[in-house]
Amino acid sequence: MISSLAIASFFFIGVLLVSNFLTVSIGGFSLISSVRGKRRNNRHFIAVSATIGLLFSFITADLGGLWYYPHWSIASYYIIGFLLGGWAFYIMAIIASYEAVKLVLDRFIVQKRLVTKYYSFESSLYLLLFMVGLACMAVVVYGILKNTSFFQNFHYTVNSPKEPYLRWYYWILSFFGTVFICEFVEFKRKRSSLFKDTLHGYYNPLLAMFIVGFLMSMINEIQNFSVFLWKYNNYPMPDMTLLNVPLFVITVWPVQYIFFLEFWRAFGNRASDPIFANGKRYSGNQKLLRSLGSRRAVKRSVA
Repeated sequence: MISSLAIASFFFIGVLLVSNFLTVSIGGFSLISSVRGKRRNNRHFIAVSATIGLLFSFITADLGGLWYYPHWSIASYYIIGFLLGGWAFYIMAIIASYEAVKLVLDRFIVQKRLVTKYYSFESSLYLLLFMVGLACMAVVVYGILKNTSFFQNFHYTVNSPKEPYLRWYYWILSFFGTVFICEFVEFKRKRSSLFKDTLHGYYNPLLAMFIVGFLMSMINEIQNFSVFLWKYNNYPMPDMTLLNVPLFVITVWPVQYIFFLEFWRAFGNRASDPIFANGKRYSGNQKLLRSLGSRRAVKRSVA
């Protein structure tokens, strides 16, 4: 377990450091500093990350049986994943890798610089998304209670395969439900969002999620073949693979990016501001750079 965990940890440390270097070089800010630089930001990020980890793993792993950790015990999973901040570290690497790819796209693919005002129909759109999201989650909750007999038949394990309580289509419903609710929250909080950016012609965030999701699905899953820190089960189309990586798992990675980033933007604090903002916005906005803890902004203000 220790050797497999070390390999996975070094991989994500590398992803985080390379991604942070790119955000500093291109965007002028450090995502690590913006989150870890202030104690309140750090506590908030850990709390949101733990919530994301619990929700994501509860639906897809605990109830869906999509993956399990053959070398872990329940105690080691919660100690490493939550008490020692494993989920927070993992989600930080996810966010940083996305932000790095988005900034590269912003540099080479010129699109709308700022997305500010809403279209007149958007208030109705986000309310509709919220209602559809609640309906999706209601179906998922009904499926959970029905298939587990109100959790009387639920068996909890993290280190062995099991028959799923929720089939893969429930995972999709929970994904759409969560994303739609997050979009409504972002609208009510007057925040940039994935839907808003896409509607207004700024496509780089969505493109970045699919690019980095595909890259991570291949690199991360292939390096796991030698250690099997986690194994997959109960996924559709098991015979369809690319370089021995199941196609369904490949599609899950961009979905995972969308899920994590939407949740962080909806319920995160100011440290989440860059998520759906055009990277070219930073160069002319010293106030935003200072709020993110950028040294570049400090140097310019001193000069």
